[in-house]
Amino acid sequence: EGPQDKVLEQVAKGTLPNTRWNKQHIIRELEGDGTSLDSEVRAVYGPWMVESMTTLRLVSLNADVQFALKSDYAKSFWPYIDSLTTHSFVDESMLAALVGRDLFAEGETSATRRDFRVQCRHAFEDMLRVGGLSEWHDEVRGSGRAKTRRYHYALAYPQQMELGLEAPVVDV
Repeated sequence: EGPQDKVLEQVAKGTLPNTRWNKQHIIRELEGDGTSLDSEVRAVYGPWMVESMTTLRLVSLNADVQFALKSDYAKSFWPYIDSLTTHSFVDESMLAALVGRDLFAEGETSATRRDFRVQCRHAFEDMLRVGGLSEWHDEVRGSGRAKTRRYHYALAYPQQMELGLEAPVVDV
């Protein structure tokens, strides 16, 4: 542990403490057919990464969409929407939670909920504008003070196939 130059200095002098350590990498092997931007690259995950992928729920994010978004609400909503590739709607209570709000908490009024819904519409239009969504619409649910919205959407790009990783084969 410590700054790289100090550790290398200790290694060179042979004074590195003889303590337990573990070295695991995300990528076991990396090879390419050239150094240009269009060169094909092949990466083989290491055992640690394979184990992590099979035991944890990792989220994929379309970063091109994320970085193109202008709306702060869209930037908060997009990772959630993009990670649930089999979903086609999200309730406004979840959207509110993603930005740290409870629409029916004390201090919230019909005016603050209306403003939130305006921001949600702007966010969905932003996700549509940058190519993350191909379409969206909102559905009014309930009536009166308890009225809520559900935002239906379709992702605009093909989804990566989910792989069954229940029994991984790890080449060590």
